Amino acid sequence: MYYFIIFLITLSISYFLFRPALAISCFCGAIDIPENRKIHTKPMARGGGWEFFMAFSSILIFLPIKNDLKIPLLIGGTIIFVVGFLDDTLNLSPFTKLSGQFLVLSIYFFTSELLNYKMSMFQGIFSAIWIIFLINATNFIDGIDGLASVISSSQALCISVISLICNNIDIFLCSI
Repeated sequence: MYYFIIFLITLSISYFLFRPALAISCFCGAIDIPENRKIHTKPMARGGGWEFFMAFSSILIFLPIKNDLKIPLLIGGTIIFVVGFLDDTLNLSPFTKLSGQFLVLSIYFFTSELLNYKMSMFQGIFSAIWIIFLINATNFIDGIDGLASVISSSQALCISVISLICNNIDIFLCSI
């Protein structure tokens, strides 16, 4: 029941921050203008990751996971959020976006070594490729309003099931 309540609180925070996120996106110029390759016919606000980032960050302190995992999650999530929001407002180059993603991965690998989560070279390389794939696939297919949230929710659900099967409760809690 505790996990379900955490899920509902996170969902509620995200829901109630939706309108402010749209306003902030418009204020910052994160607007997607219609063109030949776009489906929408009127300008749409971008930067929808703002409310998801705020919801996850605010609920993270209440998750019953190891405290030494919370800081790397917050730092990595902040970097990914900032890079994504800057991309939505400034249309960053692919190299700049990839650099931010590799920065997050270096934090991930550095902290996993510090926390004694021993990974084989294969696990490390596979994890890096998988994380970069998920980030970029979500960004690449996000052309319809609300599609990224559905895809991200599906990814989180899959990660939660896999982590539950592997008995990694910390990852399970973060993904739900």
